[in-house]
Amino acid sequence: MSDRYDTLTPPLIIATLRSMPRRYAEALESVASMTADEVLAEVATDLSAALSGLEVIDRAIHTTADHAADPLPPAVDAAVAGAPTGLDSAGARAVDSATDAVAALDAVTTRLAERLDRLTADDWNRSAASPTASYDVTDLARGAARLAAERLRAIEGIVRTLGDDA
Repeated sequence: MSDRYDTLTPPLIIATLRSMPRRYAEALESVASMTADEVLAEVATDLSAALSGLEVIDRAIHTTADHAADPLPPAVDAAVAGAPTGLDSAGARAVDSATDAVAALDAVTTRLAERLDRLTADDWNRSAASPTASYDVTDLARGAARLAAERLRAIEGIVRTLGDDA
C-alpha cells in the first residue's frame, strides 16, 4: 500500500498523533443538534477501532524498538493498514462519554508520541515481523498515523450525515 502516510517523517508522525485528541473532540462536538455523547453513540465502532489499533501499534513499537526478536501479532497487519483489528480495546471499554473517549484517545496517542519521541535514529530502523509482513518502527508509526486519520475520516463522515439529518 502506498499513500500519503508513507512519506511522513518522524517529527510529522509525532505531530499528527499529538493532534488527534483535539481533532476527535472537534468531530464529536460538531453536530449542533446533538450532544457529544449522542454523537459518540453513533461513532462508537470507529472510535473503538482507532483505540484498539493504536494500542496494538503502540505495543508493536515497544516490542520492535526494545526487543526486535519478538514476533508481532497478526492484528498489527490490520492496524498498520488503517483497518479495524477485530480486537477489543481496553481504552474503548472504559468509554462512557465523549469526554472519556477523548481522554482514552489522548492517553494512547500521548503514550505513543512520547515513546516515538524517545527513539534514536537507529531505533526507527529496527524491524520485527508479523506472520505476514516485516515492519520497521517507521512503518509502524506511519501506520499509527494512518489508522488514527482514517478512523477520524470515517467518524467525520458519520458526523456530516448526522448534521444533514438535523
